[in-house]
This record gives sequence, structure tokens and C-alpha cells, in this order.
Amino acid sequence: MGDALLAERGWKTLAVKQRLKNDKGLGKALAAWEKLGDDGAPGERLAALAEVVAVAGKLAKDAAVEGDDKLSDYVDDVVKAAGKARKEVEAARASGDEEKDAGAGGDEAEEEVGDFATRLLGGLNRVKNG
Repeated sequence: MGDALLAERGWKTLAVKQRLKNDKGLGKALAAWEKLGDDGAPGERLAALAEVVAVAGKLAKDAAVEGDDKLSDYVDDVVKAAGKARKEVEAARASGDEEKDAGAGGDEAEEEVGDFATRLLGGLNRVKNG
């Protein structure tokens, strides 16, 4: 989980410095991700990452962010870092390093969250690259 881009503090510092009035909940989503840490269940961690990506996607479309290169670059980097972290969580789960979610439906829900995050990341990249 060592990626500083997925830390609430770095985002809050930049948002205040750039005078962003509404971060659409990105700070809250990053805080939820941080709170889970490396010990969180894979399903919870994947869901938290999907929330980060979803909120960052909404924020990337905001006029205040689009008009500020530092903010838009940071949000794009957060999405990339979330994608990288998602792959790490999935790899750790597959290798058995983390305990599996309880319940039969857990794997299906995790796949849906992972698929959603992948599709959202691809869409954001297409929008950015126009």
C-alpha cells in the first residue's frame, strides 16, 4: 500500500493549495482506502479502490480540476496508482498471501468491482487522450 498518491494527506494538501472548494469526496475515499491498510480483506480493499477510481473520475470532469494542470495531473496519477494497487491486491489474493472473503458471493462481487475499475480507468484515459 506504499503509494503516496493514495494517501489522503497528499491530496488534501494539494487541494487546499490550489483552492479547490469541492473534492467530490476524493479525500474521504482515500481515507477509507488508507484505513483498510494492508490487513484489510481483499474484497474490501478492491471496493475501496473502486470507490477511489469512481470519485476521481467524477472529479476529473469537474471544471475546476480540468482548468488546473496540477489538479488534473494529480487526479490522473491517483487513478493510475489505484489501478496498480488493484493489480497488487488481486495478485496477492490469487497467490494466497491474504485471507479470502467469507461467503460464496464474495468472489463474484470482487470480479465486478475489478471489472468496473478497469472499465472506468480505460474510459478516463480515452477522455484524457481525446
